[in-house]
Amino acid sequence: MVFIILICFLLAGILISGCVEKSSTGSVYFSSEPPGAEIRIEGVNTGNVTPSILHLQKDNYTYSLKKEGYVIFMGDLNIEIDKTVHLPSTVLVQMQPPTEVSVYELKYHLLENMGTFFYCDPDYYPVAREGIEQKHALEQFPDIQNNTQEFQAILNHVDLMEATYFSAEQKLLIYQEHKKLNAIQLSPYQDTYEFKLRILEDNGSIFEIKGYIAQNKSIDITNKEPSFDCPICLSENTFIDTPDGNIAVKQMHPGMTVWTIDASGSRIQAKVVKTVVVPTPPGYQVIHLVLDDGRDLIASPTHRVADGRPLGTLMPGDMVDGANVSTVSYMLDKGAAAYDILPAGDTGIYWANDIPVQSTIFEGDL
Repeated sequence: MVFIILICFLLAGILISGCVEKSSTGSVYFSSEPPGAEIRIEGVNTGNVTPSILHLQKDNYTYSLKKEGYVIFMGDLNIEIDKTVHLPSTVLVQMQPPTEVSVYELKYHLLENMGTFFYCDPDYYPVAREGIEQKHALEQFPDIQNNTQEFQAILNHVDLMEATYFSAEQKLLIYQEHKKLNAIQLSPYQDTYEFKLRILEDNGSIFEIKGYIAQNKSIDITNKEPSFDCPICLSENTFIDTPDGNIAVKQMHPGMTVWTIDASGSRIQAKVVKTVVVPTPPGYQVIHLVLDDGRDLIASPTHRVADGRPLGTLMPGDMVDGANVSTVSYMLDKGAAAYDILPAGDTGIYWANDIPVQSTIFEGDL
C-alpha cells in the first residue's frame, strides 16, 4: 500500500512539473531603418530599441516604434507559443521640417478664423447608423496615419503628439478631425492656395466662403454667398416631366416650364423659378425607390413625395401615387452633385421620373 501511494505521488509530481515548465511565451523580432527606435507594447516602453527580440505572453498586441525626428509607427501583432514572429523591417518616416507649413495646418488656420464650420458629415448624413462612426474610425486609422502631414497636424491640434498608443476613443477623435479637414477644399493657385468652405452663422444661415490663403497664413476672402444645407435633392440622372417631354434635372434652369399641381389639386403648367445644385459629400447615400408599376426614383432619404412623406420612411407595400412600393434600398450616389427645382405656384409639387414629389426649395431661398 505504501509503495502504491508513493508511485501516485511521483506521477502527480511529474504531471504538475510538466504543467509548470511548459512554455507560454513566444518571441518577436523588431527592426527598423534607421535602427535605434524605442519599442513600446500597448503604449509601455519596453526599454529595448530596434533591432531586438522580445519574449511575450501569448496574446494580441499593439506595438509602436518611436525615434526622435521620425513619425511614430504603430502596428498589430499576434504572439503564438514557442514561435518567433519576424516582423518586416519598418522604414521610419522623417517628420516635416517645422518651418514648412503643410496644407493641413493651413486648413486648421481657416477653421480657427472663419467662424463656425459647417459640412455634411458622411457618417450622419443622409442617415445616421449607430456605431458606424466608430467602425469607420478604426477601419480608416491606418490610412490616416500613413498620411504623415495630416496625421502630424491632427495630433498637434488635439494634443496627442507624445502619444505612442491610441485608444478607440482617441482614434475616433482623430477620425473626426480627418473628416473636417477633408471637407475643406484647398487648391494651389500661383504662390497661394485657393480655398472654399461653408460656415453656419448664429441665425442659422449657411454661407459659402471663397478666398486665398498664403504660406504665411494670411487670408484674403473674395466671395461670400448664401449656401444650402446638406443635399436633400435628386440624383443627376432624374428626369423632370414638362410639357415638352422629360428633361434631365441637371439641364433645368429658371424660366423653363414644368407640370405642377395648384391649390385645388389640378395639374397645370408653371415656370421654374429656382434651381439648386449641391455638391455631394464623400460616402453620400441615397434612396432607390421602386414602385410595382415600374417607376423608380433615386433621391435623398429626406426628399418628400407629394403627400409629404420622406422617401426614407417608405416601406414595401406603401402606396405612392396609385402604386405600391416594391423596394426601398440605400445606395451610394456616384454623381458629383444633387439637384432640385422650384416651380411657381402654391404647392411646389412637380414630377420626377413620373413620380410626384415636393420641392425642397422654399420661398425664403429665393
